[in-house]
Amino acid sequence: MMGIGTTADPELLRQGMVSFVGHCWQEGDGKDICCSAIYGICALLSLESKVFFKTAWKLLKRWSVLELPQQAPPALRLEVLALAGLAWSAKKKGLALGILLAYDLFLRTGEWTNLRLDAIEAGNGAATIALGLTKGVQRRGGVESVTCRDPLLVRQLVWLKSERGGGKLVEDSEAHIRVWLKQAAVRLGIADRKLTPYSFRRGGLSAASLDGVPVSTLALRARWLDARIATVYIQEGEQTLRALKLQPSVAAKLQAAAKLLFR
Repeated sequence: MMGIGTTADPELLRQGMVSFVGHCWQEGDGKDICCSAIYGICALLSLESKVFFKTAWKLLKRWSVLELPQQAPPALRLEVLALAGLAWSAKKKGLALGILLAYDLFLRTGEWTNLRLDAIEAGNGAATIALGLTKGVQRRGGVESVTCRDPLLVRQLVWLKSERGGGKLVEDSEAHIRVWLKQAAVRLGIADRKLTPYSFRRGGLSAASLDGVPVSTLALRARWLDARIATVYIQEGEQTLRALKLQPSVAAKLQAAAKLLFR
């Protein structure tokens, strides 16, 4: 986006923000980034966000209604394990755990990339994760949380929390995560899949549906307000996973990388 100053052309600023929102929509996630950008610019230039960026807000509202991430294909479980394995071997422990949580607990991009360790409480073989200011909280009020019951994942979360004490689970910024993900995809031979941080939520939901979990249950666990949207979203992901065929050489790379996890 163009540099910002007190003499910035208002119309170029509006058009730039609309283009930015459209780009993030095409990526399949990033609404939190869009909102932060709008509020930040308005605070810097003393503008009324709802008036000055009216078109951008309309686009964001439409995005929220549809919630169908374009160009964010669902990740296969083997891809998830392989990417987490690469992150773990590169000593990016938090990133590895974040990827696994996003897939298993159907977390939106901002929910796992901004997750703080002090929001995780473990006990009785499970870890309860407070999600903070989510879309559901903004619409309904209250507090949203999810629970991880995978014993190995819970143990690793407890270990990392004890090691660090606090801070973000994933220490990298979302921008750095995207760069790393693209580089890792090239290394694994899956660059053509164009996976994004949102692909883990989509993949987890689609795989669970293929395993026979009812859409109504998944809609509740994924914290959707409208089960009809969830149905379209999940069915589209199912079709993608069914049609996906990995080359043997690629599958071998993924399996080798997955074996690096927790080693």
